[in-house]
Amino acid sequence: MKLLRKLFFSSLLLTASQSLFAVSINWVDWTASSTDQVVGTGSSNAETIDVSYNGKYIGAQTDGGTNYWNPSDSYTNNAVVDNAPPASDIIRITGGQNALSHSITFSEPVVNPIMAILSLGQPSITITYDFGDEEFSILSSGAGFWGGDPSGSLFEVTSSILTGVEGHGLIQFEGVYSSLTWDVPTFENWHGFQIGFEQLESQIPPSNVPVPAAVWLFGSGIVGLIGMRRKSSIRPA
Repeated sequence: MKLLRKLFFSSLLLTASQSLFAVSINWVDWTASSTDQVVGTGSSNAETIDVSYNGKYIGAQTDGGTNYWNPSDSYTNNAVVDNAPPASDIIRITGGQNALSHSITFSEPVVNPIMAILSLGQPSITITYDFGDEEFSILSSGAGFWGGDPSGSLFEVTSSILTGVEGHGLIQFEGVYSSLTWDVPTFENWHGFQIGFEQLESQIPPSNVPVPAAVWLFGSGIVGLIGMRRKSSIRPA
């Protein structure tokens, strides 16, 4: 199913997606917080959606404060994103047994969500973000607010598990998402994140090549391969 979803969205976004070029990401504006929840909005081309975070956190900047996303190179030194997260917004979490699960929910599906990460792990403490079945790609990583390795500080354990050594940078989930969920099994003093996305699913323009045609071509190719296999298995009498 995961392969089919990737194939579907690859064809759907072939001409619509801007992932081949650096674009301005729509970062979430967190506006209010309560016990185990932070709420905010995301805007794309004058359309606004609601976004919520649920999980154990130790603080959220919703209106000014320390710019933890400075220096910004680790968040913009890639071919996809040209704007770092805003200085005013970050959610700080610790992980561990009592703060294991975290989730982001979008009121409308979004395209290619981005997670900015601050200070994940330490040289002596391995911290992982486990996204279950959802695969991500590291767009960029390096030194950040508290230093770190300028050559790279976020690493893929698997295609769905991230770890860091004072890790600062960006990861991206390709496709259309209504929510993201991840576990943080190990405690650390704190690390932070911010969420953004390229556009809303409803804003994807029609593809130059209709998706049904692309799917038909893909399916006909499989049928052709099956036919070739059957033909090669027929032996002359």
